[in-house]
Amino acid sequence: MRALENRIPPPLVFLLVGAAMWTVAQAMPAVEVDRTWRLAIASVFLLLAGIFAFPAFRAFGRAKTTSNPINIEAASTLVTGGVYRYTRNPMYTGLTCLFWHWPYISLSHWRF
Repeated sequence: MRALENRIPPPLVFLLVGAAMWTVAQAMPAVEVDRTWRLAIASVFLLLAGIFAFPAFRAFGRAKTTSNPINIEAASTLVTGGVYRYTRNPMYTGLTCLFWHWPYISLSHWRF
C-alpha cells in the first residue's frame, strides 16, 4: 500500500468519482425534483464548498507553504488558524460539499 501513498492527487480523485456519478446518473431514470428546490440545494452545497475551500487555500498562501498533498516534503508550516480551527481538512470538506452538489445538478441530465 505504501506505493500508492500520497500519489493520487485529490482533485483527480474528485474528477474520476464525479465522472462515475455522472455516468450512473445518465444510466438511471431521471428523478423528478422541483427545479427550484434542486437548484437551491445545489447552491447551498456549492456555497459551503467555497466557504471551506477558498479560506483553506488562502491560509496556506499566507503561511507560504504548499497545499499539494503529493509533495509533502515541501510543506514548511503546520496551518492551524482560520478555517483549520473548525475542521482538520477543509479542502476535503469542500470537495465533499461539491460531491453533494453534483447529484442535484446531474438529476436533470444537464437540461435546466
